[in-house]
Amino acid sequence: MKKTFIFAAVIAVASMFASCEKEPTALELENLNGKITVAGFVTMRTWKEKDDMLQENAQSAVKNQKVDILYGTKDKDGNYSYQEFSATTNGEGYYTLELPVAVGQNVDRIKAQVKIFLEKATVAQYQDGTETKFMTTDAWYQALVTKDDQPAGQTTAIDLVLVPVELTSQANLKIPGVID
Repeated sequence: MKKTFIFAAVIAVASMFASCEKEPTALELENLNGKITVAGFVTMRTWKEKDDMLQENAQSAVKNQKVDILYGTKDKDGNYSYQEFSATTNGEGYYTLELPVAVGQNVDRIKAQVKIFLEKATVAQYQDGTETKFMTTDAWYQALVTKDDQPAGQTTAIDLVLVPVELTSQANLKIPGVID
């Protein structure tokens, strides 16, 4: 009986120590104690017709627009997983966002991106026989910037310039050097 009691006491003490061990957990961004600031300016390129040619307008600020910020973490095989955050540009086209990161560490990859559809966004050209004609068109605009190994405690500047990636009002519209 005495041996059974001692054996039970040893098992009880061992189980207490085993239950106190912490199990590894996944990285939880809200538990990190440092930060990195992502800030930038969002502008858009558009064109107008001038003297039977396309001429680029001055870049204009994109106001009150959502900017997607992707926080990338690389695994041991070099593959990235992302957590999405967002910021909104102010009335002057600026945005800023603070991301959590462990003090003294780097964020493996940060991506900032915007994709929007705008009606009557820009002027484009098309060929009508031998004649070049111009029309105002709807367009999909996009910008994506990626930065790797960004350190904690600093500001990463990511300016985005939206350019048209697809003109939708007519099939054969072009902006030479941008959409050919």
